[in-house]
Amino acid sequence: MVKFTPIFAEMKTDKKKVETAIIVAMGLNHEIGAGNQLIWHLKDDLKMFKELTQEHPVVMGRKTFEAIKKPLPGRTNIVISRSKEPMEGVLMANSLNEALELASDAPGSELCCIIGGGQIYAAALSMADTLYITKVQAEFPEADTFFPDVNFDQWNETLLSSYPANERNEYAFEVYKYTRLA
Repeated sequence: MVKFTPIFAEMKTDKKKVETAIIVAMGLNHEIGAGNQLIWHLKDDLKMFKELTQEHPVVMGRKTFEAIKKPLPGRTNIVISRSKEPMEGVLMANSLNEALELASDAPGSELCCIIGGGQIYAAALSMADTLYITKVQAEFPEADTFFPDVNFDQWNETLLSSYPANERNEYAFEVYKYTRLA
C-alpha cells in the first residue's frame, strides 16, 4: 500500500500574525455617513485616527477612498474595488482577503487598519481582532451608511477617552477599544 503525505501538512508559513483593527466613528444608531461623506467634524477624533493608523496599512473601499480624495500620508493605502481602474498612490485589491494579504507585506504590518466603508466593515467584522469605536452622542437621520450590529458579549470593552462638544468637536463623543475575547 502506498502512503500519501498531504503536501499542505509539510508546508510552513513565514507569515507573521497581523492584528486586524476596525476603526470607525458612528452615531447613536450606528450611522457612519451620508452621501459618501462623514456627517460630523470631530478634530480630536481625527487626531486619534491619525495616531492609530500612522505608519500602518489602511484598508478601505473605493467609495471611502473617493471621499478622502487622496492617499493618507505615512500609510500604505489599500483600496478594495471590483474595478480594474488603477488609482494613483494606492494598492488595489479585488477582495478583503486580497487586501489583508497585501497589508501583511506592507511596512507597519503588525497592525492592519480597516477604515471603511459600511460593506467593508461588515465583511471584516468576523475577522477583526480589535475595534476602535468612536461613539458620537447624536442621531443623524440623514445617514445612508451604517456600521453593522456587533455582539458586544464577544468583546472586552475599554473606554479610552471622552470628549465634550466644543469648538474642536461638533458633538460629544467617547472612544472605546474592544478586544475580541478568546
